[in-house]
Parts: sequence; structure tokens; C-alpha cells
Amino acid sequence: MCEMFISRGLVSLLLHLTQIEEPEELSGKVLVSALSALRNLCLPVSQKAGLVESGVLDAALRCLRDSKWPHVHFKCLGIARLLAPLKEVCVQLSQPGTVALVCERCSPAEPAQVKIEGSRLLAGLVKYCQSEEVMRVVISEGGVKLIASLLDSAHLSLRNEALLALNLLAVVKDDGEFKTSLTDEVVVGGVWGVVSAGDSSPELVSNALTFLVLLAEKQWTAEVREKLVMLEGLTDKLDSLTQNDSQTVSDLAKQLAKKLSLNPT
Repeated sequence: MCEMFISRGLVSLLLHLTQIEEPEELSGKVLVSALSALRNLCLPVSQKAGLVESGVLDAALRCLRDSKWPHVHFKCLGIARLLAPLKEVCVQLSQPGTVALVCERCSPAEPAQVKIEGSRLLAGLVKYCQSEEVMRVVISEGGVKLIASLLDSAHLSLRNEALLALNLLAVVKDDGEFKTSLTDEVVVGGVWGVVSAGDSSPELVSNALTFLVLLAEKQWTAEVREKLVMLEGLTDKLDSLTQNDSQTVSDLAKQLAKKLSLNPT
């Protein structure tokens, strides 16, 4: 169906609707409807490149910047997230100020769904970019805390999206900016929360421990240890994880405890 709609010129019509100036209330409703349709058209993998060439991402970023409507922000972020697997989209999203705009639109005052969509967008950007330069943009424009906010999600898959992105960021070459962002209490505490949560799968616990081990291997081990040893139940939890049925979890728990000089029994 999407291919049929696109072939009949629906994209051009929808893009036109994103630029119509009408009374504010009506304009907002029209814009949300048009963006919602464009978002749905972004779902098929085969259509993504053509939609970018048609200016769909440009329109989404323009509306994200210019509109004050949270529902508009939600749709725009969704469009960008669905197009993020494309290399050219990663390049565009990493232009100066774009990540900062996403973070601004995902402030605590915004509805939770907007924040989640923005967090997933940045996590996807890190995953798909395969570029240290893009990762540094995410770091410098405040994207790490937004990604880490997914760690509190009730959905295990969203927690895993955040962990995978954080692990990719953690392997980038050390510098002060990365240290400040990745060792932030919100980030470290959120990751440890995944380890401690009773509903975390072995995969989630493994990915969370991997992040903490990567930090402990950095030149900033002392700072990481200082933050981690203050976490409630750290030694006991790692001790229990060394006996975990998952060999990967057990090995990572032993590795982290050794690096932090906790020596679990």
C-alpha cells in the first residue's frame, strides 16, 4: 500500500500540507495528520531512500524546529528515527545543533512519549552511524543522558537499545568530554539499575555489565570505582552474579569485581 501511495504522488501532497499557514489550532491538527502519514510511509525499508530524496527528513527537522506542539515533535522524531538506518540521514542528523535540538524537544516538560522517541532516535543514530565523529556530536550536544533515560523504560527492548548505544560510545577513544558524560551518575546509576532489576534478562544484565567493565578499563578507573562503590548492594550483587547460570554474566561479574578490587567470594 505504501508503494502505491508514494507512486501516486501522496508524498508531495503531504509535504505541501506541512507548509500551509492556517489558524493555529487547525494548522497544528493538519500538520500532525500530515506528519503521521509521512511517518507511516517511512516504515518500508525499500522506500526510505526515496523519501529522504523527496525532502521528508528536511520537512520533519524543519517542523521539529519551528513547531511548539508536542504531538508534532513526536511525529517528527519518529520520522527521523525510522530513516536513521540510512548513512546520509546519520550525516544530516549529526550536523551542528541537530542533536541539541532533539534534546531540547525532549525536556522533562514534554510528554513521556516524545522523550522516548527522541531517546530512541539518538540510540539509533549511535548504532547506525559507525562513526566516531558522529558519536562525539552526540556526546558534546548532551545526548548521552537522553539515551540513558531509556534505561528506566518498562519495555526491556528499549532498555537494550540504550545499553547497546552506550556500549558503542564507551569504546570510543578517551577524552574529558566522554568521561564527564559516560560517568554521570544518571548514566552509571541507570545502568546499574538494569543489573539490579529483577526483570532483567541475562542479555540485558550482560550488556549492562559490559558497559561498566568498559568504563573500568578506561584511564579514569579511579573515578568510575568511586561512583560504583557507592551503589547500593554492589558487592553482594556482583557476588551473586558470579554464580549466574549464564556463563557470560558470571564472567563479566568476576571481571568487573576484579577491576574494582571488590574480590567477591
